[in-house]
Amino acid sequence: MTPPVLVIISDRTDWEPPCLDVIRAAVPSRLYVAVICSPEKGDTTAPCEKARATVAAVDRPFELRTFVRVGSFGERLALVNAVTWFFQNEPEGLVLQDDCVPAPEFFSFCEWALAAYRDEKRVWHVNARNL
Repeated sequence: MTPPVLVIISDRTDWEPPCLDVIRAAVPSRLYVAVICSPEKGDTTAPCEKARATVAAVDRPFELRTFVRVGSFGERLALVNAVTWFFQNEPEGLVLQDDCVPAPEFFSFCEWALAAYRDEKRVWHVNARNL
């Protein structure tokens, strides 16, 4: 089973979660979704509501946890808060942003990397990027 996954999404008006289909197929043990709503828009605007509704409608054989962040914290602090929330609940896992669409092999690579480097104190994170 794929390790827990955190997906950080924003309240873009045209947002459709391109990564969720791949994540669903990977069947993570738990899926965490952090919705970052723009402070100037508030949490009841159409984009934020659309993001919330899309997350709520995710069909899944796994546990889903959500975190909605609204306020004038700035994007950097909102991302830090989302990742902190995730790792307060999980000892390890995968972090993706909503516009990142991983290949199916990404999840097996991450499973291998987490197991291979779990006790290696010199390794803080593993990054997978293919432009």
